[in-house]
Amino acid sequence: MELDAKKFFSLNPKQRKYLKLLNLLLILVVLPLSIYFYFDYAVNRPSQNYKEVNYNLKEGASLESIAKDLRELGVINSENLFTLYVKIYRLYPKFKSGIYTFPSGASLKEVCNQLQSGSNGISITFVEGRRLEEYGIVAASKLSSFNFEKFIEKTKGLEGQLFPDTYFFYTSATEDDVIRVMRNNFDNKMDKLRKSENYKKTKLTDNEIYIVASLLEKESFRGEERRIIAGIIIRRLLRGEILGIDASNQYGIASKKACPEITKKTCPDLETAKKIKWWDPNITLSDLRQDSPYNLRLNAGLPPQPISSFSEESLQAVIENKDSPYNFYLHDRQGNIHYGVTLADHEANISRYLSN
Repeated sequence: MELDAKKFFSLNPKQRKYLKLLNLLLILVVLPLSIYFYFDYAVNRPSQNYKEVNYNLKEGASLESIAKDLRELGVINSENLFTLYVKIYRLYPKFKSGIYTFPSGASLKEVCNQLQSGSNGISITFVEGRRLEEYGIVAASKLSSFNFEKFIEKTKGLEGQLFPDTYFFYTSATEDDVIRVMRNNFDNKMDKLRKSENYKKTKLTDNEIYIVASLLEKESFRGEERRIIAGIIIRRLLRGEILGIDASNQYGIASKKACPEITKKTCPDLETAKKIKWWDPNITLSDLRQDSPYNLRLNAGLPPQPISSFSEESLQAVIENKDSPYNFYLHDRQGNIHYGVTLADHEANISRYLSN
């Protein structure tokens, strides 16, 4: 059956050839150019954010987490476009950790350039197992607007709840800035921990978890060992026994030396704090007889508050403490641990590993 030429248009061979060339031109030239120009427009398009934004890029942050953070802050318009742009130009290894201030309306390309240029702040590392006064000394030495005495006043009751980590601050950061960032980090860690099954099974309150974690931070530095020691501490605590942990005594002794009398002034001041030996290992018999709630040689149970900051590993060890037959432990002078089931075992270990 032949088609009616008046109703249907038919291409001759020459026209078909031109049509193929036109399609090829569209696919190989016009479409790529369109994609390129749109991509170039998209990465140079200002963000929809109308205010200046601060962002802390942490060491080791993944590309996906950076993209998510920047999108949630409104710094970029698209996570996927940001990730694609960074991968195409291999920029991720060039990103530098630190604190950044992105101006309102910055383009994706400008943001990436800024992340390669370096931080406009300084880093401060707060080490695990330190007191608030020690943190205050470190921050005061690096931040021009940080007030040590105000920091001590504002952190009363927060021992252990400023999370140890490396942070980036502007040099003009105040004690309020430091407290806020460290508390937020601590709260985020605890929110994550509270979702675990082991946390739901624990017989300890949050404050007791903090205190045990702080004791553990001073008692052990090894993963599995921490879990065993945490189990020993918790079992003895629940039995109402004396724990005899001298790190708590060190905390109480140093606190008394820093503030020997009750005063209306903030205590200690910065200059006094710098002179204190906060963790003096030389505890005397007189020290061990002091009537102090931190003297765990005389008092059963826990001290009234954490004695230091603690790592996420110590927190985890408290929640995932390991059951064992042991009731006692000690470290020899080389740092090796020795357990005992009975008091006689413990006394034998003292004689064997610690006696001169």
